[in-house]
Amino acid sequence: MLKRGLSQVVSVVILIALTISLIGGVFMVTRDYVTTGLSKAGACRDIYEKLSLNPDYTCYDPASNSILFSLSRNVFPLESLLVSVSYDGYATNFYMTDELKIISNLTNYGSNSTVEIISESVIGIENNFNSTGVVNPVSLTIPLTVSGEDRFLLVCIPFENKYYTNVTSVSYGVQPLTRISIIKNDDDSTSELWKLISPPLGGSEVVINFQGSSDRGATAIAYSLNGVNQTDPYREPVPTGSFVNGGDPLEVTITGEEGDLFIDCAGVELGDFLTMGDFGETDGRVQAFNSYIGHYYGASSYMNGSVSETMSWIIDDSAHGATTIGIAIKPSSTSSFIQAVGEQKTSLPRDESGKTYCLVGENIPLKIEIAPKVNGKQCSVVDSFLEIPTCRSELTCLIE
Repeated sequence: MLKRGLSQVVSVVILIALTISLIGGVFMVTRDYVTTGLSKAGACRDIYEKLSLNPDYTCYDPASNSILFSLSRNVFPLESLLVSVSYDGYATNFYMTDELKIISNLTNYGSNSTVEIISESVIGIENNFNSTGVVNPVSLTIPLTVSGEDRFLLVCIPFENKYYTNVTSVSYGVQPLTRISIIKNDDDSTSELWKLISPPLGGSEVVINFQGSSDRGATAIAYSLNGVNQTDPYREPVPTGSFVNGGDPLEVTITGEEGDLFIDCAGVELGDFLTMGDFGETDGRVQAFNSYIGHYYGASSYMNGSVSETMSWIIDDSAHGATTIGIAIKPSSTSSFIQAVGEQKTSLPRDESGKTYCLVGENIPLKIEIAPKVNGKQCSVVDSFLEIPTCRSELTCLIE
């Protein structure tokens, strides 16, 4: 009984000792964890008023579909800043640091602005044209296939008008075309443009009839276009005639708008070569045809237009009279999108002066939130706009 009692006491003592030991161990672990947690929590708590969104420059710019946001920062160690912009159904999140880096669609706001609207023509043209040329023509025939919606047929006819040859008519199947522009340069060269709005679908032939005779050449190209404005399909044609010396450019300046399709129709008598000038295919200009027939050169090219473009051809030493016509074809619609200009590097503001940014979006932003990371701790949101106001008129991200 005594041994049993003694063993029970020893057991209790041992258990008490073990309990105290375990409590001490748990206390040490808990103390380290709490100390670390309090340290990190303190790091977050201390910066709540040191980093904020400037309400004077945080707004939505509808002109560029961008959100402007301005960060104000006191000087303190900041590893990164999580920026979250919420839209209807999704959010854009990114981290900014003191190091300059590229962040998609984010640019620095400045007096020159940083965002541009791009308009792309939806006029269909690729590989949907055909050309021909003959000496001493009575007529020219061009097989052509017409497709798509909002169709427009444009025929460019450069020819050597020796003995004052004239085009009398142009047709596509049974449909007659209408002349829209002509330029003659003495008895050397003539360029003409003819049109047909909404030509019938399918394949047929463009037939060009001449009156008079010529011992030189005649050329032509027919463009089958789609996606063209059906009520007002083109801007005022620009006809130009000149007597060019060797190396001089034959050029025409076309004025239009973003989304237009620019086409030129050029010809020259007695040229040995005719090559595209300043704008080559690397600049978006495409040579559609360049034909040498009976001492006469006819050529045409096209490119997506803008406000103004000069389309030029370089002519050799033996060239005489030359003509060209430029025209801007209007699309029935344009596809527009907004993009940040270039790949700009951005970083956090380094001092109290702050910094303002432009973020290109796809929809109207609903809210913006910022959450810093300090001493390895990702802090919670320190500032936000739950309703983003519309920018004042002088605040815009658009390029002027």
